[in-house]
Amino acid sequence: MNKDRIDMMNERLKDSKPQLDVERAKLVTEAYEIYADCTPVLRRAHAFAYILDNMDPNMQEGELLVGSQTKRVRGVPVFPEFGAKWVIDEIDMFPTRGTDPIVVTPETKAEILPILESWGDNTFDMQSTAVLDPYVLKAQECGVLSVGARTTGMGHISPDYPRILPMGLRGVINQAKEMIEKTPVLTPEDMRKVDFWNANIISCEAVIRFAHKFSDHAAKLAEAETDPQRKKELLKIADVCSNVPENEPRDFWEALQFVWFLQLTIQIEDNGHSIAVGRLDQNLYKYYKKSVVDGDMPAEDAEELLAALYIKCTEILKLRDAFDSLGFAAYPMWQQMAIGGLSRDGKDATNELTYSVFKAWDLVQTVQPTMALRVNDNTPDELMDVALAMVQKGYAIPAFYNDNLVGNLLKNKGATEEDSRDWTVHGCVEPYVMGKSDGRPNVGYVNAAKCIELVMNNGWDPVAKCEMGLKTGDPNTFTSIKDFEEALHKQIVHFVKIMCEAYTKVCAMHAVYVPKGYASALVTDCIARGKSLEEGGALYNSSGVFLVAMANGADCLEALDYVLFQEKMMKASEFNEVLQNNFEGNERLRNIILNKVDKYGNDRERVDGYANRMIRAYNEEMVKYRDSRGGTYENCILSTSFNVLQGKTIGATPDGRLASEPVSDNASPMVGRDVTSPTATIKSVASIDQSDCNNGALFNIKFDPNIVQGEEGKQILKNVIKSYFDMNGEHIQINVVDAGTLEAAQENPQDYKNLLVRVAGYSAYFIELDRDVQNNIIGRTAHKNVGGCCC
Repeated sequence: MNKDRIDMMNERLKDSKPQLDVERAKLVTEAYEIYADCTPVLRRAHAFAYILDNMDPNMQEGELLVGSQTKRVRGVPVFPEFGAKWVIDEIDMFPTRGTDPIVVTPETKAEILPILESWGDNTFDMQSTAVLDPYVLKAQECGVLSVGARTTGMGHISPDYPRILPMGLRGVINQAKEMIEKTPVLTPEDMRKVDFWNANIISCEAVIRFAHKFSDHAAKLAEAETDPQRKKELLKIADVCSNVPENEPRDFWEALQFVWFLQLTIQIEDNGHSIAVGRLDQNLYKYYKKSVVDGDMPAEDAEELLAALYIKCTEILKLRDAFDSLGFAAYPMWQQMAIGGLSRDGKDATNELTYSVFKAWDLVQTVQPTMALRVNDNTPDELMDVALAMVQKGYAIPAFYNDNLVGNLLKNKGATEEDSRDWTVHGCVEPYVMGKSDGRPNVGYVNAAKCIELVMNNGWDPVAKCEMGLKTGDPNTFTSIKDFEEALHKQIVHFVKIMCEAYTKVCAMHAVYVPKGYASALVTDCIARGKSLEEGGALYNSSGVFLVAMANGADCLEALDYVLFQEKMMKASEFNEVLQNNFEGNERLRNIILNKVDKYGNDRERVDGYANRMIRAYNEEMVKYRDSRGGTYENCILSTSFNVLQGKTIGATPDGRLASEPVSDNASPMVGRDVTSPTATIKSVASIDQSDCNNGALFNIKFDPNIVQGEEGKQILKNVIKSYFDMNGEHIQINVVDAGTLEAAQENPQDYKNLLVRVAGYSAYFIELDRDVQNNIIGRTAHKNVGGCCC
């Protein structure tokens, strides 16, 4: 292992500012003109091939794994086919915006603007937005919902490595050729399938040529290299790229380069995020065993290669507009890696590579790939100790998943017993069968706190000053909290309905305008079905719908009950006037609400019950619908950082939250309100029936570092996780950091560039977060009272 080299590459990564790159935009624009007469799937395949064929191979100093989105370490490509006008409108703001700034040089701006202007309205975002009802778009402006996938590809897949690795892309090409040979073209449907299979072939052949370019480039560099060790490495890289991903890897180095080539090229084809690395310790163990366990590669060299993969994954970036940048702060890409868990036959799947995955991450401490540790009754204590030691250090990695519950959730989605054990995560916490699923947890977000505001105003939005939602009745006529709860559920299911219907239209347009020939070839069973992912070619299809501010919704109902019905302190109209004035002049009332009224997160049956019933109502509505592929809509309690963005659209709420403040994140309590104990907090979150959440429920919890250090602290963390999973919780992620450290990082960011925090289903460098998101994380309760914790 060359630790100095890894440190150099890591520093280069972390010191590089994201910078807009014009190359892909230029090439795809040229390709769309050249192949204008092709059907959409063939046009997309030819464009993908044109991009790869015309990208110059580039290698950074010291690299062992090669291939990049752009020539820069953190270059940000542009996908004008998905959106051009918004890039033109916002390009001057990219370098200065508070969330996810991107450098734009004068030269880049001058070159890219004519390219973007040439697209006019012929971009996917313009086409998909045009089919949406104005009411849906107004609801998004008001912050009560969002409709995803209009400026981006769908993403949220993992290649079927157990199928693809043994045969390479050459085998994938041969499968597609075989389907063409045995399919007589007698109908338009036959022709459509043949076009799709040809798109598979065109795309995979292009990726093979792309790899061979790197082989030739490395060989040329080797000729001129004077350092004997580097010359040897370059010759090895040339040999590796001459074989993979065309053919099966011959060793562990080739296996990792195979994975990286697929990870990279999927992102070049399409700008959808959440391309999962998958079960790397399972998929690549055969090659690790050959090279390390049974061969002559030192384990430390394998860890260096893994660390190189993590650095490459962290290079991947995506251009987001101002709205999505606020909703997904700190450049996340959700390249999830599931570790450990069960094998397909139900046995513990831990192996030597499982531990190497963790050791390698400790070398670089990157934000990608995101790591998910699958935990079950057979998980070795040693593996848990390794993972918990990382948490104790404040790394916020890994996140922990309940293997038993997730298996049942997948069977609810229709997975076989074997497939239900072979799962990874696409996105934040959304479990899917690896390599066989097109899971799309990007439908949108319904804002429960905004729905409370609409209930209080009988379908009027006092912030946007417009009619919005259902008229659920004059709150002054409500005689019990049950009336408020029913009104809230009506508002929520109303917006679930219109959001699902809107997304179904967008989903259908993806199939027509932007089908993927390459990524589809890597997911089972698209080739056998002759269908792209967008058409429903994957074996398992679903779409995830998110609920934001669940905790606020529950806390608001409890506060309304206390103020209006238990204590009869005022009428609903008077309380609403207090909210319109942001509690000014009524600070005493706000203090009573904040300090005396029960809050979700403290194991209080009544307020937790509000949350549970809210989720059930949400779920009962969405299961009525199907997306354009026939896929199910599935519930996920998740906010990413939309809780900050959507909070800005809401006035003060009955739970004591002030106007424009963030709402609660994910399935967690509102920041600072889970004051009893971590035991009480996990009981509240687990009280939600998470079998209603087939797409997962994200739970953040934070501990003071002084409480969870040493063996005793490790036992506390282990007890928290075990107890939560015993109560059928799906996911838990743990930040171990004190507010003082985070506040110091705000003031002196240059001293804390390696400080990691868990935001939602991803980690981020704290200093790259928007100030509002930083403050929201600082405000999370850092549990100090752990007496008798979960024992």
